[in-house]
Amino acid sequence: MRVWLWALACFGWVAAAGWLVTTLPDSPLGLLGIPFCIWFSRRCTKAIRRAPEDQETARWTAEWERRQAEQEQARQQWEAERQARRTAEIDAVDQTRLEALVSGDLPRPPLPPYRSLPTDEWMHFLEPAHYDTGRAVHAGDFMVTNRGLYFTGDSGHEVTWARIQGVDSANDMLEVRTTTGRGTLRYRFQSMTTLLYAWGTVHGALQIANRLAVAAETGQRDSRHITPEVRAEVWRLDGGRCRQCQASEYLELDHVIPWSLGGATSVGNLQLLCRRCNQAKGNRI
Repeated sequence: MRVWLWALACFGWVAAAGWLVTTLPDSPLGLLGIPFCIWFSRRCTKAIRRAPEDQETARWTAEWERRQAEQEQARQQWEAERQARRTAEIDAVDQTRLEALVSGDLPRPPLPPYRSLPTDEWMHFLEPAHYDTGRAVHAGDFMVTNRGLYFTGDSGHEVTWARIQGVDSANDMLEVRTTTGRGTLRYRFQSMTTLLYAWGTVHGALQIANRLAVAAETGQRDSRHITPEVRAEVWRLDGGRCRQCQASEYLELDHVIPWSLGGATSVGNLQLLCRRCNQAKGNRI
């Protein structure tokens, strides 16, 4: 390419010189062709000088497009792997356990040695998490108790159930809507499995807290009296046996969520327990 441009430039200069020699003696109008030949040769010379720059620009453009394509391919691969991992974690969730959490059947695991709670407060859930403020992410522990939820670590905080309006799971985060100055609290967990269990625990604990609050305000709550229809349905569902040890003697109807903690007297909150299992359960969930 550069050879042709040099040839054209040289031709322009030669043509200008030839035109000058041949036309100068004859006619002044012939001098008009000389500027054109000079302009043409200069254009060719500039094109020759600019050719290396154009080649370098083209090389960098091709390199940039190649890197962009590689990054896009890597992003798509990462997104596919993330979606596959997310689907696997969701499939690993124990649906029976999740339904029990949502309905208010909350566990009471032992406290770790580095945690302490008042005697009338007990823990339902404790897992490492990250608190996302939108501007920064803080690491810590997310804990749910019968009084509220706690986040310990950087930007630690606690919120009672009276200040919590609802809970959702969105954008791979647990979103807790509160009436505090922090607004909606967002937490990230190590896996979708842990996130769903955290959501179920907060949802179930919030239901119990709301039921207790309504009972305290109105002075009204479900009666402890169990109607014959409800008694017969619970007996049918449990097959006339203790739900824990399968015993068939000395059976009693028990509130899964204790009546004193706001548990309803309904088919979904009643179970058959033998006298020994019922006494061992006591006033616990």
